[in-house]
Amino acid sequence: MSTTMALVFIEENPASINDGYWVQNLDQPTDWVDDPAVYHDKAGAMSFADGHALIRQWTDKNILAGEFNSYMGFAADPTSPDLAWMQARVTVGQ
Repeated sequence: MSTTMALVFIEENPASINDGYWVQNLDQPTDWVDDPAVYHDKAGAMSFADGHALIRQWTDKNILAGEFNSYMGFAADPTSPDLAWMQARVTVGQ
């Protein structure tokens, strides 16, 4: 993974904060563990190891609805590319 894709910080939905870090299970291509925030018109901010930042517009209906259990994770919307996009940008899996 290039440093331009390595995620460093992300806004997490405050209802899913149960620890001090973001968890993304790379071995489970259908489930979210932590829930990204949607503060910015259904979008969330994040920064990367090379210093750039972006706001990602989320399309996963389960992220937008806040349908999750902060200890068990939740299923990704199979019609959305959001989970695969995020898994390509995390530096450490669960």
